[in-house]
This record gives sequence, C-alpha cells and structure tokens, in this order.
Amino acid sequence: MAAARARNSHARGPAPRARQKPRAINGGRIRWDRISRLALLGVMFVLLGLFIGPARSYLATWQKSKHERAVVAGLKRENAHLRAERAALTHPAVLEREARGLGMTRPGERVFVLRGLPK
Repeated sequence: MAAARARNSHARGPAPRARQKPRAINGGRIRWDRISRLALLGVMFVLLGLFIGPARSYLATWQKSKHERAVVAGLKRENAHLRAERAALTHPAVLEREARGLGMTRPGERVFVLRGLPK
C-alpha cells in the first residue's frame, strides 16, 4: 500500500504546502539601535542647520569689520598728512613760498617779468 501511495503522489505532483503567515523582518522585532541612530543623525542635521545661519552672519560681519578697519587706517593717515600740512602752512617761510608760487608779491616790491628764456 505504501508503494501505491508513493506512485499516486508522484502522479498528482507535490503536495500543496500549508499557507504560512507572512513573517516580519528580523522575526518581528524592532531594531531600536538603528532607529536611535537615525534619530540622532536627524537631530545632528537640525542642529547643524541652526548653526549655519549665524555662522554665515558672523563671517560676513568679520569681513566687513576688516574692510572698515582698513578704511579707518587710510583716513587716519590722510588726517595725519593734513595736520602736518596745516602745521607747515602756519610757518612764515612756508607761507611766503606758497604765496610766491601763486604769483603774489609783498606790497612795495618791484615785479620783473622775463620773457623768452629757454626752458
């Protein structure tokens, strides 16, 4: 009888398997270590995003202050030059030389104009 059953089972094909319940990945367990890693990674990106704006603002302010310091240094040099020029112009010899350079004469001086001189 066992031989007959064996012959009949081959004729019909393999016996259908009983339907199994779909299994969850990893046996239905939640991988909390992976979830916590992803959560920490998300928090890190959020914190990084919160720091990018102020960092860019700080960098722009630093560059602007560097530029403004250079402008102030240039203005200080110009101010020192103008103060030195003002101090020099109060000296009588310098004042007279500048006036003669403009073609001025003292009262009572005789003016001679020479023309045709080689340059």
